[in-house]
Amino acid sequence: MKHAALWVVAAAVLSGCAAPTSPDNPEYNKTDRLQAQLDQMIVVRDSQRASLKTATSEADIYRLRSAILTQNSLIADIRRRMGQDPGPREPIEENTLSAAIADTAGSQTEGPPQVTSESSEFSKFIKLQAPATKLTTGRYGTTQWTPSAMVNKEDGSISYYVHFYEIYTSDSWKFWSLASTAKSETLPVTKLSSKVVSCRGGCLYSEEISVDLPTAIAERSTDEQLRVQLRGRGAAPYVFSVPPIYFKQLVARAREESAQYTKEKTTAGYKGVEALKSRPSPFTPSAADELQKLGKLKADGLITEKEFQRLKSKLILGTGGQ
Repeated sequence: MKHAALWVVAAAVLSGCAAPTSPDNPEYNKTDRLQAQLDQMIVVRDSQRASLKTATSEADIYRLRSAILTQNSLIADIRRRMGQDPGPREPIEENTLSAAIADTAGSQTEGPPQVTSESSEFSKFIKLQAPATKLTTGRYGTTQWTPSAMVNKEDGSISYYVHFYEIYTSDSWKFWSLASTAKSETLPVTKLSSKVVSCRGGCLYSEEISVDLPTAIAERSTDEQLRVQLRGRGAAPYVFSVPPIYFKQLVARAREESAQYTKEKTTAGYKGVEALKSRPSPFTPSAADELQKLGKLKADGLITEKEFQRLKSKLILGTGGQ
């Protein structure tokens, strides 16, 4: 009896000590999940800050500064959802691009970001992509954006855009549908896909969109950082940025590809015009003489109007006038 009582007490203690922060535990509520996401985001941001202090290449510095800004935005968003004060905007460590380049002049071994291309003989487009910026958000979340361009093989026209993809844990969809630049320029947003990845311990969603960029904005972004704010009815505004060096490489490659197909089209058009010019006229000197003879025969009443038109047609078409 005494042992039975001890077992009852032990069971009660053990049940009370079950890990409340395990996703499989019914007591693992929304606040616990958000706190877990927040803790991981802070760890990721601290790691990015440490990497920024030792970064030497231009591409790495821009990428890390952009990632830290985005991570700060995500952390503030999670704190707001938890009912906490998001706090003041946290500054990025002083590690300016000019200082980094001055300190490492002549010692950089890493080249500019490489632009990749994708196409086939069955596609009329060439797809170009600069390096993607990829962030880990929460336990399972991923946010990624990629500066891209499409070159039309038929006329050499170029379309610039940013491919944005996100996997996130939430109570509802974010419904990304609006975008604008830091200069308040509205950018068209095209929805590419959306799906529910899973719904265990909170739903995991994925959304994929394309943010279209006018050529003028893409070319301007070769000299200044592009900052874009996304908005959706189910989420706080989200800001991402792209370093100028990424667009510098992307625009240069796009122009190179475009020039190739524009030149081919121009050459083909020139050849077509030259072919038309070189085609013999139906009214060569000999044909003109024959036509004059036919006219005289008709005037003398030796052939009818109908016969004149038939013989004239044969003469023009080159089938002979006899």
